[in-house]
Order: sequence, then structure tokens, then C-alpha cells
Amino acid sequence: MHAQDASDCVVDLPSRLIPAANATIIAPDGLALYAQPFQESVTVADLERDTTFKVWFGSVCIDNALWWLAIVDGTMGWLTESVGENDAYLIEPNGEFEPDLPIRPRAGDNPLLVDEQGLQFSLSANIARTADVRWVAANESELNPGNFAYPAHREVTFEGYIGSEQEFWLYIRVHPADEWEQYTELSLDDLRAMLDERTDSPLLIGLPLFGAGRAFEVRSKYIDFQNGSGVRSLVQYSQSGAPPVDGNLIYLFSGMTDDQTYVLHIAFALDSALLPDSDTMMQQFDFDAFGDYGLESFSPSMISLLSTAPDETFRPRLSDLDILIESLMVDDFELCGAVPSVLKVGDTVRQVLDNSPLRVRDAANGQTIESFLPSEEAVVIDGPICIDGVVWWQVIRLDHWAGWVAELQDDAYYLERVDN
Repeated sequence: MHAQDASDCVVDLPSRLIPAANATIIAPDGLALYAQPFQESVTVADLERDTTFKVWFGSVCIDNALWWLAIVDGTMGWLTESVGENDAYLIEPNGEFEPDLPIRPRAGDNPLLVDEQGLQFSLSANIARTADVRWVAANESELNPGNFAYPAHREVTFEGYIGSEQEFWLYIRVHPADEWEQYTELSLDDLRAMLDERTDSPLLIGLPLFGAGRAFEVRSKYIDFQNGSGVRSLVQYSQSGAPPVDGNLIYLFSGMTDDQTYVLHIAFALDSALLPDSDTMMQQFDFDAFGDYGLESFSPSMISLLSTAPDETFRPRLSDLDILIESLMVDDFELCGAVPSVLKVGDTVRQVLDNSPLRVRDAANGQTIESFLPSEEAVVIDGPICIDGVVWWQVIRLDHWAGWVAELQDDAYYLERVDN
């Protein structure tokens, strides 16, 4: 078996199929259904011309043939759609096909330069429209620290992201490495050693626990950013062993700054033209056939597919995400108090002093002019200003008052953001 990158695939005829499409065998002598996408594999069934079926995953180019993972009469296996140069199609889609479907336009080469909270990077519009950098307060967990605990850290979120809608897998997180180990009770020693030695087989390690098994990990590679390095991979996490669907492939990166002060965790959930959508999978997929095919056959099938798929079959493209990481610079950021400010201009806030009012002042650390009550909400319009370990923000409560209030002092918070 010789899996090929799409650019090396010598097939004159473009694929006419899409995941979850119905198709018919038109090869004069029929086709063999193989256990794996190469002709030296075990033949699962011999299929006659005019056999109809549904393709589910593909295509993958192996030995100059385009292969699809299909289910035919309750049996799962691989079929060739077309082979080699100047050849005819062996499978055709049922229904009309438009061979010249428009290619989704790409944005120009004018990335947004993000420089906030000690983080700098270039954001292409082919990934997201904007990025927001803010601090996240520490969270302790006695029961499952590896899953849920983390120190105060910087986190980047994105607006107008073009990939999957799974917001759980969409972030850049920059943790103080020593504190991350203390909070999570997990070690970063293996990650440190791998990055120091630059081993030939990079592994995706140094991550928190996710409460699910890693079904597969492909396309792993080292990426150097401006003051550090790490490993990125394409992964799927699953609790059930079910096949992947469009939107649950994850571009995942784990790395450290060169001085090993910070550990970086970066995730982007991808859309992909290689996979069916979730609704179609749940409504039409033959899970009995998948069970008979077995994970021992399915896992290498997915590895072959995802390892060789062209960059444009992922959204965003893997190369665009690589470029974002390469542009990243992580600097120290001095805090005003013992804990970080977690607010920004535009946030809606409320105070957290239970039944006590919070003083509203005419200036940062100025004279009291009003009271911010526990039942009220206000909008941040200016700041922050740091005075003697206190972080001040100017806020406004429309039609009532405007003034300066303290967000935090030392390690105590007085304000919290309201998620509207």
C-alpha cells in the first residue's frame, strides 16, 4: 500500500462523490469490496455491475486510485471510484452531478495582528474574523484535577470562526507551566524531554484529561513558534468508538516556550469534506455493518484517509492554522494584584458582594458618588487603571449613573462578567 498526498495522486478523473452519497457500480465486470484501501487487501465481497450502495468516508488516494469506504448490503469495505491516468469511472453517483462546483473563495493575505495581554499572533480571515484575549481565573478541583483544575491563565477565543461550531474545542490557552502541574497534578516532564530531544516521532502529550479516549492521532508534526515549540496533531476523541462525523475532528497543539515558563494548549474543531454530517450519520448509517467491520479495520482506514487528504478538504486549512501558531509570541504580563483582571471594555458586569453595595466613585480611587447594588448590572466603558493593587474600571448603568468601581483587590474579586 502506498498512500499518497493529493498532489502526488495520478488520477485524471476527479471524484464525483461526497460522503453519504448514493452511488452505483458501472465497471463492466463489477468491483471487489476490500477490507482496506489497496488491492492486496482481503476481498470482502465481489459486487456486480449496477449494484447500488452508499459511500460514507473518502476519498483517499492510494496507488493512484481513489478509494471510498462504503456499506453495501450490510457489509462495510473499500471500493475504487477511478484508477490511474486516462481511465473511466468505475462508480457513478446517483442523481445529477455538477463537476465544476465553485470553490469557496479565500480571504486575502492581510492578517489581523493581535497584540493583547502579552500575546502576539497573526490571525487570517481564513480562520476567524476576530480574536479576544482575556485572563481566566484559577479553578480548583479536588475530585478530578486533571480534567477540571487550572491556574489563572490567558485564553484566546474567536469570533466568526469558519470551522466547526463546537466551541468547546476553540481556544488558545497559555498557562504558567509550574502552576499548571500543581493544579492538575499532571506532569509536563515528558513534553519537556520530547521538545528538548526533538525525537523523530512527535507525540501529542502534556495535555489535560478530556474524559474520552483518543480514537486516533494523525499528521503529527513539530511546529516552532516565535519563542517556543510544540506538536500539533489531528485527533478525534470518543467515548463510544463511533466513527467521526463532520465537525468533530480536532486540530490540537501542545507546546512550551523555550524557557519552559509557559505551556500552550491550542484547539480548533474542523469541518471536513471527508466525513458525513452528524444528522445523516445518525439517521442513515448502518452501525451493525460498522460493528462487523470492527475498530481494528476502521482505525487504519481512517488513518489512511486523514493522513493523505489534501489541505483544502479541511476547514480551516491545516496550513492556515500552522501559520497562526508559527506567528505566536508569548511574553510575560505583569498583574496589578495577586489575581488577574478578567474584564474588558464592553463587558456587562455585576458585583459579587452578596447583600453589600459596591462603591461607585468619580475617578479611580476617587470620591464615592453612588452605590452598585447586587441586583444591578452595568457595562464597562473604560479602564483598567491599577492603583496600589486595585484594578479600577469605569462602568455605566444606563439612565442611572456612571463611575469607577473596583474589580479586584489583591486576591479578592468584587465584579464578575455576565454572560449575555
